[in-house]
Amino acid sequence: MGRCSSSASNQYQGPRSRRRRAAAETHLLAGLLCSEDGNRFIATHANKGSQRYRYYVEDVVAGKTPRRLAAGAIETATLAALRTYLMDQQQLVQDLADVAADQIAEALRHAQRSAELLSQRMDQPQHTLVRDVIAKIRYRDTQLELEMSRAGLHRLLEIRQPQSTAWPANAAPHSDVISFRAPLVIRRRGPQMKMVIAGQDNETPDHKLIAAVVNARRWAAQLTNGDADSIAQLAAADNLSPAYVSRILPLAYLDHRLWRIS
Repeated sequence: MGRCSSSASNQYQGPRSRRRRAAAETHLLAGLLCSEDGNRFIATHANKGSQRYRYYVEDVVAGKTPRRLAAGAIETATLAALRTYLMDQQQLVQDLADVAADQIAEALRHAQRSAELLSQRMDQPQHTLVRDVIAKIRYRDTQLELEMSRAGLHRLLEIRQPQSTAWPANAAPHSDVISFRAPLVIRRRGPQMKMVIAGQDNETPDHKLIAAVVNARRWAAQLTNGDADSIAQLAAADNLSPAYVSRILPLAYLDHRLWRIS
């Protein structure tokens, strides 16, 4: 997990570390936000009368004009992107391929609750959630890319020690970072700028398909671990017909690359 780079002239050093700590307390994304080129955005503010306006300013080399992002707009967009990810059950099932099948359903419920928390007014629990899960945010004018800590995501979803049940031929390589890209639309109303995650409310997950895949992975794990001896035993335990279990079980072997094909 790389860090955002910065020009030496603008690095916080020495006594200015107090300023950096203060920024982290008032700016949700302090130290996390980078440009597509790897330049970090520095948390700052300006006062006008009794009003304080928060910003993130791009740290660039001399001669290049830095971009300045309204803190409220980019923070709201980041929360919306993370909420979109947590509500995307198909993507979560794919990214949790290293997790034992019997933990998936509960993890998805924790993801739903966390997404609901992110819809509420910003407070300390949200602040802690975001900074524990997100390791870096890459900003483009048309896209936000969240780089999330796999360990942080596991803590959020209350996942115990992962035990992979994926088959090597179909398993995606697992790294310590999970990346999620969200299309970004910038809308302006006079001097105000609003950033919107495109299509966040347009996709409806296929809950029946997700449930079928989760069941298939659970059944396959039971057969592999010796917890069940036959399809008939699996069917009897769930009060289903053997024919139904036989039809759904191959979904456990579904290539992860097919998940995002619509």
